Amino acid sequence: MANGAVRAAQAMAYYSRRSMSMREHIRELWAARELLRALVRRDLRVRYRGSYFGFAISILVPIVQVAVLTVVFKRMTRFSSIENYSAHLFCGTLPWSFIYLTSVESCNCILKNRDIVKKVYFPREVLPLSVMLGNLIHLGFTMLLFLLYLFVVVRPPVLWTLVWLPVIFFFFAALALGLSFLFSVANTLLRDVEYLLSFAFTLGFFVTPILYPAGVVKQNLAEPYFTIYMLNPVAVAIEQTRFAILGAGDFPPPTSAQLAAGAATCVLALAAGYAVFRRLQWRLPELV
Repeated sequence: MANGAVRAAQAMAYYSRRSMSMREHIRELWAARELLRALVRRDLRVRYRGSYFGFAISILVPIVQVAVLTVVFKRMTRFSSIENYSAHLFCGTLPWSFIYLTSVESCNCILKNRDIVKKVYFPREVLPLSVMLGNLIHLGFTMLLFLLYLFVVVRPPVLWTLVWLPVIFFFFAALALGLSFLFSVANTLLRDVEYLLSFAFTLGFFVTPILYPAGVVKQNLAEPYFTIYMLNPVAVAIEQTRFAILGAGDFPPPTSAQLAAGAATCVLALAAGYAVFRRLQWRLPELV
């Protein structure tokens, strides 16, 4: 009886939300900022709980990964001519890891909070948003350590393009949040999404210019096909990071128009993911 009353109240709240404007949605999310802060803090604590070296290990993993990839690919491929190849790899693996972890972790963000989803009304967008923010904080710390290493140990020239990093982080966040909205509700409807996503990201790692610069692809594809290739928003995020930190490389970079098209894809991904989430979120209490 009580559960039926709670579900009826939640259904009424969801139907009333459908008529809300975007400004009203933003106000509602702002009102739930304390819940958002608590969820982000909880996720960060859970990630490192019970481990004295949790944060250090999470930083060590990409370092070891980049070290192994540098030894293998710098010695065995034509990328040996790329100066600071390890820095080149860091600029690829850090954005990739952020988007991958946000997407995979968002798959279960609704299911693992099923108790409050069933019993309490709150803007459900808070759940995937908290996943993205937690990983964004981790990315910020990791990127800061990478920049310290780069400019203290490697000592490349400091470029004015570094001022673009906050803008690039915005596109990271927009893309990751759009995917988080999409996969959180999709995996709640169809539990196989999480496994298909892991497979897709495994393939995407080799298709996306992480181990190699996008200029290599540009040399081997006609211009129209390369423009389509650069619609991959993850590729754009990686190339923008390389441009901001390392400047021009040994291979021709994507044009500004191609980067702009990819950046627009990041924003469209956010809009599309949020539209799907907003349309299907009223079904979440009965699915979890």
